[in-house]
Amino acid sequence: MTHSSLTLSLLSALAITAGACNNSRQDAENPKAAAADSSYTLTGKIAGLDSSWVYLQYQETDSMNAPSDSTRMQQGVFTFKGFIPRPQFVMLEVRGLGGNANYGHPLEFFLDKGVMMVNANKDTLYKASIIGSHAQDEYLALLKSFSPIEQAQSNLDSPYQAAKKTMDQHLLDSLLKIFNGLEQQRKDLVKQYVLSHPASYIGAYEIVQYFSYLPEPGPLDTIYRALDPAVQASYYGKKIKDIRETARLLDIGQPAPDFTQNDANDQPVALASFKDKYTLVNFWASWCGPCRRESPSLVKTYRRFKSKGFEIVGVSLDDNKKNWLDAITKDKLSWTQLSDLKGGGNEVARLYGITAIPMNFLLDPQGHIVAKGFRGGDLEKKLAELLPNSPAP
Repeated sequence: MTHSSLTLSLLSALAITAGACNNSRQDAENPKAAAADSSYTLTGKIAGLDSSWVYLQYQETDSMNAPSDSTRMQQGVFTFKGFIPRPQFVMLEVRGLGGNANYGHPLEFFLDKGVMMVNANKDTLYKASIIGSHAQDEYLALLKSFSPIEQAQSNLDSPYQAAKKTMDQHLLDSLLKIFNGLEQQRKDLVKQYVLSHPASYIGAYEIVQYFSYLPEPGPLDTIYRALDPAVQASYYGKKIKDIRETARLLDIGQPAPDFTQNDANDQPVALASFKDKYTLVNFWASWCGPCRRESPSLVKTYRRFKSKGFEIVGVSLDDNKKNWLDAITKDKLSWTQLSDLKGGGNEVARLYGITAIPMNFLLDPQGHIVAKGFRGGDLEKKLAELLPNSPAP
């Protein structure tokens, strides 16, 4: 998805134990039986590679450094053993794939209880088959149901690229509208899956993937209430709850959370200083391709409406000041630009629950959110409604 160019880590907690308190009374009285029921053995064979270190990273964490286990592969075979209270999304890497100390493309999958087998080739680890993980089987079946939507989105690529070359903004906006409609179909499928499978950890995982960007309180309330208590208490259940709370905080009509951050000259600037104007808070980064592609449209809109009471406050998720400043100059971004240079850990991005960029919020002169998530020419159309006496482009 074009809007998923960034996945942020927010708080800091190791979630592998997040749902352990939900064991039944029988498990609590018989911990040995509970541990036996949660054990797993993961054996892998990688054709074309004899000896190396293999790493299993647990992705259910908000830490920037995911916890991991490691084991030595010999004669192309490796084994991990441990305990897992519920299915967990993991990433498997092998040292040396891709040359030298590189790891190549990792294998991502759902680790589950029981005995599992990974069969891979050293050149295509990410395509490995996984046998014995019921959670992974469920996950793959769900992904397969998305295939018609993904194909329809893929078919939009060629006309989109052609429209970019001719700078046909009307066609670009139309194609983006179709793409977003297909994304909504995917979200609807995920929602229905969760409502019919309330005990599924895979369903909860997919909700986090597809409902974190532009979250809406209503659908998330319905989804969260439908989840089984054990899933609510899990890592992804808690993430859904957090997303729901953020959606409420940043819903249309709510006052935008105030913040202060340094500008390009290291001077603090407060959002509150932009009261009495329509203000777009725009989250972006120099390394974000979709963000940079939005720049010409933003520049055009800013020039048209600046004198009529419109401002933009850019919040960059960069961690390199030179790259940030170079992008501002190259894209001719003449409005206020802020950043704490913490990358994905930007404090304002955390405050606004940003999980993907570009993302933006339009505030009215009183500082309330009136719209969000503009792409293409949608912002210009909205401002033309709010500021009708503005000159035509």
